Amino acid sequence: MIRVPILVPCGTGPIGMLQGPLGSGETRFIASFAHWLLTEGGARRVLIAGQSHEAVNNVLGEVLRTYGSHGGHGDMLRVGARGATERGGL
Repeated sequence: MIRVPILVPCGTGPIGMLQGPLGSGETRFIASFAHWLLTEGGARRVLIAGQSHEAVNNVLGEVLRTYGSHGGHGDMLRVGARGATERGGL
């Protein structure tokens, strides 16, 4: 069932946005979508941007967990202000 919502943003263009209420699964969706794009969707790079450093950190942490549970290896580059972007595991 998760393949349907993941494939819809691919047909709309190279840029997509996701917004939803707290706890509705945006972080997990973004991580799963990025994993799919990089492992099956033919993408070589995925840019993840957010309204805060913590939001981006949360998504990157979930991407790492997704790779850990579904296989593969994701190389990440985290750009931002020192301190705000540094967190264990990222």
